[in-house]
Amino acid sequence: MMNEFEKHVGPIELEENHLVIESNTVLSKNAEKCLNVTTKEEKNKVIVKLVVKKNCVVKNPISLCFGVLKKDTIQNLDIELVFEKNSSATLLAHCVFPNGYNITHNMDAKVLLQENSSCTYKEVHYHGEEGKIIVNPYARIVLEKNSSYRNEFKLLKGKAGKVNFDYEVLCKDDTTAELTAIVNAKSNDIINIKEKAVLEGKNSSSVLISKIVLNEESQGNVYNEILGIGDYSKGHVDCTEILTSKKAIAKATPIVDARNNTSNITHEAAIGGVNKDSLNTLMSRGLDKEESIKIIINGLLK
Repeated sequence: MMNEFEKHVGPIELEENHLVIESNTVLSKNAEKCLNVTTKEEKNKVIVKLVVKKNCVVKNPISLCFGVLKKDTIQNLDIELVFEKNSSATLLAHCVFPNGYNITHNMDAKVLLQENSSCTYKEVHYHGEEGKIIVNPYARIVLEKNSSYRNEFKLLKGKAGKVNFDYEVLCKDDTTAELTAIVNAKSNDIINIKEKAVLEGKNSSSVLISKIVLNEESQGNVYNEILGIGDYSKGHVDCTEILTSKKAIAKATPIVDARNNTSNITHEAAIGGVNKDSLNTLMSRGLDKEESIKIIINGLLK
């Protein structure tokens, strides 16, 4: 089984901080003294709690590998992440579904960043070409005073299937949050992105970013919401959806809600085909239309 994971994410050294779960079975884990990682296998579910201890800075990224190698499988992950005071770490999560036929991946995550802590969570998905897969990442994040959280979700390889991405972050005093979702959809993929930031605290800030390329008959539906409550809170919604086919469908709903006269919430959304000015510029330099579109899309998805 490990060889199939390593094919996509590279070798995982046993001494590295890591956690590997296939379907609903823990295959391998290791944690240094700065971390406390506990796992419990229940029927059709794995419960994970990962704690970054107080005053600890984890220098090397923590590797998380969640995958399903068999067809006709439901993976259920119940994850709790706790960053204690003055802690910091980066988590690299690889979700691998090479045989994406009748697979459902459910992730229910609770994330708590205590005072003066920092977390970067990068999640990359690798899907097969069959695309009969449902991905349900759900997370509720709480940022306590002077903490920062950065999340990046990428699904660029293989057929996405149906994605229901639902993240919400609560920002208290002097906190920052950045949520980014980047997806390349094809065939009849359906991509639902829902991001919400509640800026409850003074001087809290958040940026919600969605970038989706919709090919063939795929559909994209983006719902981004920022609620400004705290004094001098700041937020920005940035949504871009590019359609490369007449049969693709893109929808975007940016919600900016300010409930404090010192709050500043902004948004911008761009939905449609490839930018003609950019296309003409590249074609004027000797590239054909197909090559030019590919360059523009690759630039967006980076």
